[in-house]
Amino acid sequence: RTRLSCFSSDEATVDAGRAELKMFGAAFNESLQFEDSYDGDDGDVQNQTSSAGGKHYQWMLQDTWQWLNISHDDVIETHYCQPGAKGISLFTSDYGRVFLDFDTMKVQDTQLGLSRHVSLSGGDTEEYLWYYLDNRRWYEYGAQGTSSSKSSVTSPDVEQQYTLNPNGSCPFIVGNASYCIDFTAMMQKNLATGIQRRVRRRPKFNSVIKRSVTGPLHTSVVTSPPAGVWKWEFQGVDGVWTEYGLKNIQGVAGSVNSDDIERNYQLSPQGKMQFKAGRFSYTLDFVSKSLTNLLHLLLFVYCPRNIV
Repeated sequence: RTRLSCFSSDEATVDAGRAELKMFGAAFNESLQFEDSYDGDDGDVQNQTSSAGGKHYQWMLQDTWQWLNISHDDVIETHYCQPGAKGISLFTSDYGRVFLDFDTMKVQDTQLGLSRHVSLSGGDTEEYLWYYLDNRRWYEYGAQGTSSSKSSVTSPDVEQQYTLNPNGSCPFIVGNASYCIDFTAMMQKNLATGIQRRVRRRPKFNSVIKRSVTGPLHTSVVTSPPAGVWKWEFQGVDGVWTEYGLKNIQGVAGSVNSDDIERNYQLSPQGKMQFKAGRFSYTLDFVSKSLTNLLHLLLFVYCPRNIV
């Protein structure tokens, strides 16, 4: 028989009662308590608490070839749905303390497997929310963060891009600044400054998007254009045209390339985009077709995109 016990971070016990852990017909008694682990304040994110109805998930542990259902896993699920939660610990008689890492979906420092099995009706999907970490607080995309300007994308926009290509990226704009979310690295990057922030994708507790009976759901998110279709160039003071991303005659290349600029142009054809080249910062204005060196206020003309 296996006994499981866990503790919360404030040393208070979460009473999950007596439960059964069923494994291929076998049953084990367990007493569950939890220790949560957070790496940032949830900020203004609405607290998501457990609910008795509508459970469509099951958290499981794998010991060699056996998958074990974790009873009372609504405690784990509630923490998992909070963007600031990096994981939760369980204390077991057989394995000692085990840490469930929500970012990697692995049991840290063990050979145990971890799975969150989802069971939904045909066509239904879970509702996922996207967050970024700013000054030790997590903010949902589309909500007001530390900046006075809102992002040009919301959680549903980012989720659709992720669904289309989980290994791709999602460009967006906040004010005059251009950013890109790397789904593989789960990082957000400011294309002008290079500053990166952590990103998390978490489900909304017990929230399921039902399949529409009247037709498919349409959203306004812009998909990224195929790479290499458009080429963007600028004309330097020496009169030489150079493609963005390539080194100029001084051997300096910008922090963005043609594909980066095209993605931002698709998002906001009337907007601006900032980037760096060496130690200088520039603003590219899509409307006036000008490139400005922000230090010396020098204006360069640039060629509107050319098809390759």
